[in-house]
Amino acid sequence: MTSNVRAASVLAVLLSTPVLAAQQQPQVGAPLRADERAALGRAERPDLEGLRAAAFGPSTRLDDSERALLREAASRHPELADLRAGDLNLSDREVKIILITAAVVVVIALIL
Repeated sequence: MTSNVRAASVLAVLLSTPVLAAQQQPQVGAPLRADERAALGRAERPDLEGLRAAAFGPSTRLDDSERALLREAASRHPELADLRAGDLNLSDREVKIILITAAVVVVIALIL
């Protein structure tokens, strides 16, 4: 019986740990002062804009000779079609893994 009590107390501690961690909010700093905001505005560099997350550059167009080379490679090597993006052919095993993973995530979400 004592092993059941010990297991229950360990389980209670393990299940309460995420709740305690969620209650500890990180400290939010003070808002920026006007001089700090101005300094950040002056630090903006246009040459770094291309490195910004979600920055899109100009798209590169393929000319006719490049398209002809791609068509020739596709006809010469039909296995290249298997590498094409967008074709989603999942095996039964992969579908099973996805479903089990989704079920585990749902169970964990319901527990928390």
